[in-house]
Amino acid sequence: MSTHGMRTSNTTVLVDGQMTNGLQSDGAVQSYYNDAMNSEMSYQTAAIGAETSSGGVRLNMIPREGGNQFHGDFKAVNRPGAWQATNLTQRHKDRGLSAGNAIDRIVDYTGSVGGPIKKDKTFFFTSGELQRNNKNIDVLYDQLDSQNLRNTPGAAALLAVAPEKSLTAHSDLESTVSRFDHSINDNNTLTVRFDFTRNSITDTAGAFINTNGLGSATITNRDVSNAAPTSNRTNYTGVVQWTSVLSPRTVNEIRLSEASEFRPWDPRTGTEITLNNAGQTVAIYGPQATGLSYGNVGYKFSDRRHQITDNFSIVTGAHTMKMGFDANLVNSEVRFNPGYNGFYRFDSLQQYLDRAPTTYQQFVGTGATTPHKHQYAWYIQDEWRVGRGLTLSPGFRYEMTLLPDYLPATLPSRRFATESIPDDKEMYGPRMGLAWDVRQNAKTVVRAAAGVFYA
Repeated sequence: MSTHGMRTSNTTVLVDGQMTNGLQSDGAVQSYYNDAMNSEMSYQTAAIGAETSSGGVRLNMIPREGGNQFHGDFKAVNRPGAWQATNLTQRHKDRGLSAGNAIDRIVDYTGSVGGPIKKDKTFFFTSGELQRNNKNIDVLYDQLDSQNLRNTPGAAALLAVAPEKSLTAHSDLESTVSRFDHSINDNNTLTVRFDFTRNSITDTAGAFINTNGLGSATITNRDVSNAAPTSNRTNYTGVVQWTSVLSPRTVNEIRLSEASEFRPWDPRTGTEITLNNAGQTVAIYGPQATGLSYGNVGYKFSDRRHQITDNFSIVTGAHTMKMGFDANLVNSEVRFNPGYNGFYRFDSLQQYLDRAPTTYQQFVGTGATTPHKHQYAWYIQDEWRVGRGLTLSPGFRYEMTLLPDYLPATLPSRRFATESIPDDKEMYGPRMGLAWDVRQNAKTVVRAAAGVFYA
């Protein structure tokens, strides 16, 4: 999501006020949550207050909770491929295609249940989702026909190693969210929440590492051995929250959370082979080694987030004020070694037969690193009802980010960077919002906002 020309990395995704953005892709990657968990979803695209660092879209998902009565729901979606029209014609069949651009199956089951553990005291709520999605894919080397090469020795050698085939890509997902609320007394409530998500992508093929399931190309010249999806991952989040009503005008909320995201991406063993002829790509097979970079998460990594947040709210006269502190510590383990298995490029079928590649490249080293990003912030935000339909929302936020330094160089003389990575301790973020009900009848409202934000 993005708005007002900002990047997706400026988006902030929260669950009940707790951030779920990961470290990867500059924070543009978030965990998945099933729809059945939400009571409501709040999107804010402008006038972002000092409680939030970035100025992009702010999405806050408010989870459902249990009560004194048992309640639940169940939803099922099951769409067989036979219900979808096909664009497969006889011309396609004559060229060896077995399926058109169609989904083989979509299955999505979602359910939830909640109720009392102890009436008026302790409640529970849990929701879950199960997805099973399939799509038919044809691995077809159409350049063999376009260039009249199918009956050549080079084509025979290629098809013997990486034959054309039809396969079914699978995209599976399981997600659960469980919440427990306990009323300690009239003024204190303890909330515990645990979320778990697992994705699994198999038998996919396509041009890029994020190709998965329903997003796979119907026809591809990449053999299934070249598929290397990064969507295989396991996430969990645990949250403990204590809410205290200190007086009729003041409330304090303290929250501790830990979250983990693990992507066990592994291209397996063997080299990637790219076979070109007459300037066109005929086929690509072998475990993927090209097209991978740090930005597109084409590597194995795990993130672990530790977060502590305290928010204090006070309502007095014409002011509703909120202030707080946030410590957001993200630690990662990364194995960034794209192309460690090596890749060959042949620019003709004759080169392929002669085993004379145009190029060969391979990553050397482990690529293992343990980066971190530790952020600390303090903020104060006010809503001041000035009068005559005018409301001002001044705020101020200060934050600092402690960044990792470079690892020791294997060959210091060849390192381009000579200075360490500096911590950022000068992030000052004033905010101001304005809302004016022109005629004080809630029909015409003028809004404006300004602020300094840090991505």
